[in-house]
Amino acid sequence: MTELLCEPVEVRTDVDGEPLAVHSGGRWRAVERVVNRWLVDTDWWRTPARRDYRRCLTRDGECLELYRDQDTGEWVLSRRYD
Repeated sequence: MTELLCEPVEVRTDVDGEPLAVHSGGRWRAVERVVNRWLVDTDWWRTPARRDYRRCLTRDGECLELYRDQDTGEWVLSRRYD
């Protein structure tokens, strides 16, 4: 099951900008590894969406999909997978 979210979150990153931990639900979740990464740059003729997505596995077994808004730098938790 996929839980669709759209909540800004704090993300700790390494020197290359890769997520190390995500703060969500009142606690930090350590990222075990990033399993997928992709860029979205779309709708430039309307409201642009420039996002850098990561699908991450956490040490406690969750699969989270995050993106970093390329214009604001804000991290957003977009999905949680079972």
